[in-house]
Amino acid sequence: MQLLRSLLFNAFMILSACVCGAFMSLCFWSSHGFQFAVARFWARCLLWVLARLCGLKFTVEGRERIPEGAHIVP
Repeated sequence: MQLLRSLLFNAFMILSACVCGAFMSLCFWSSHGFQFAVARFWARCLLWVLARLCGLKFTVEGRERIPEGAHIVP
């Protein structure tokens, strides 16, 4: 059963990447903020489908230690 769910998720991920990629290629003129918002929406949709379809649960630990703003971590 898990194999079937994994295959369904992979099919969804590939199809949604094609759709999102086509949409993003049409919006190349838009601001970077809009482009990042679309990418974040796509990633959140993938995580939501992964949680519902495959039963994956995750937690983010240590987020309070990440500095604000842009940075490079060695």
